[in-house]
Amino acid sequence: MDRHWGVQLKKAISKRGYNKFTALAAALDVSESTISRWAAGESISIENAIKLCNEMDISMDWLFRSAERLEAAHSDPPASGSLAELPKFLNELPEDALEHLRKFILSLNFRQ
Repeated sequence: MDRHWGVQLKKAISKRGYNKFTALAAALDVSESTISRWAAGESISIENAIKLCNEMDISMDWLFRSAERLEAAHSDPPASGSLAELPKFLNELPEDALEHLRKFILSLNFRQ
């Protein structure tokens, strides 16, 4: 995984006013050391990535785009996008992320 996402996460944490990892960790029901590992750019599950982006009100595209693509766009964390942006986002995901996302979607129970 591109470790650049940790830099993006730290920017979002700072902009959202989390002075320490404690509050964010509590909101996501993970440990502070988990947040610290993520901020270092280590891997994150798709489930936790979704929870993180929802909590921080950022898009996964902004969080995980590579440094090269980031330089071509503005670097402020945008709010989560609309569903119309989803196809573009999915086309840019690496294969392993797509597979995790596919499994996650299949695990959802839509027949409630």
